[in-house]
Amino acid sequence: MTTILLALLIASPLLWLLSLLWLSSWQHIRPFFALNLVVLLAYLLVLTSPGVSPFEVDPYGLGRTFLIIAAVLSHVLLGFIFALGYYFKSRRAQ
Repeated sequence: MTTILLALLIASPLLWLLSLLWLSSWQHIRPFFALNLVVLLAYLLVLTSPGVSPFEVDPYGLGRTFLIIAAVLSHVLLGFIFALGYYFKSRRAQ
């Protein structure tokens, strides 16, 4: 499990760039990118605010740190899955 998470962490910039490449011909790329940026910033703002903590005891902040990393990774992975689906759909339509 740790190996999968580490591989995703290392590959996430590549997955993000591939997603942008595959969606570059899509006419709604700018609103999609803007909405994703707003969503990402919103839940990062919630996760980093001092009053909100999903953990009862987290003295060193490691739980929150790994939760932020997991949130960003899941966001990139879901965007990649969407871009992959769009890429295959547009290839099949040609």
